[in-house]
Amino acid sequence: MVAKGDVVTVDLQVKDVKTGKPFDSTFDQGQVRFVVGAGGFLPAIHKAVEKMQVGEAKELQLSGDDAYGDADEALIATLPLDQAPPNLQRGQVLRLWTGQKARVTDVTADAFTLDMNRLNAGAVLSVALRVLDAAPPSTLETADFAAGCFWGLELAFQRAPGVVSTKVGYTQGAKKDPTYTEVCAGTTGHAEAVRVLFDPAQTTFDALLDVFWGRHDPTQLNGQGNDLGTQYRGGVYYHSEAQKAAIEESRAREQAKHDKPIVTEVLPAATFWDAEDYHQQYLEKGGQIAKKAASETIRCYG
Repeated sequence: MVAKGDVVTVDLQVKDVKTGKPFDSTFDQGQVRFVVGAGGFLPAIHKAVEKMQVGEAKELQLSGDDAYGDADEALIATLPLDQAPPNLQRGQVLRLWTGQKARVTDVTADAFTLDMNRLNAGAVLSVALRVLDAAPPSTLETADFAAGCFWGLELAFQRAPGVVSTKVGYTQGAKKDPTYTEVCAGTTGHAEAVRVLFDPAQTTFDALLDVFWGRHDPTQLNGQGNDLGTQYRGGVYYHSEAQKAAIEESRAREQAKHDKPIVTEVLPAATFWDAEDYHQQYLEKGGQIAKKAASETIRCYG
């Protein structure tokens, strides 16, 4: 029987009930692997898999809070076309002055319609799943990384082949169970970080280090881009002596690419405090693609 925390392999197929066509989700379909209860897929899918037997199949219909939430008619507006930017097209995503994003759902000769609901709001999904395999999490290894805002870093690792689970949180600080507000105040000593569970039979720690170095400027101290503060510092935190050696070797290779010294910290892994649920898989929930090997640009703020 599948239990929370198990690593499962599932055949997963999702359709849009309204159209009968395959649903183009932000997550992978087909044969997928994930840690039950650890995110990356709709929570209702995790809940459905728990307590199933290997070989068992199940079909679900998900809507509302079990899917992507209900659509709010108050967030759909039709406006005169003369208020639109030039060359407006159906399907285009606009960023409003409030910072909110809206999709153009219709354009006529004299008007256009904006939908400000979250992506896929109101979708009704038909989910067919079959559990192909289940194993304890001892088959996986753990790695911890910090590289500025944890939203974009997590999505980069979600896309990495061999990564089975990711979560964002706070590490290397003094306060127990800190909140996001406390960490952002810069008083707890924590860094925003991502904990990665990966299958060493499918990827290597060196491959994850390549993702890490590619996601931040290792010469910037206590910040990344416009995100400034000790909570945004770069760091990689080893769980074994083998990881430490791999980090030191990759850091030396990375230093050869830079004129300035690398300031990314290398320390033993410390207590990892999970961030609030709101932050987990934040960019995927917002509609960015988390599928393996996806190459779309990762946008942290819009």
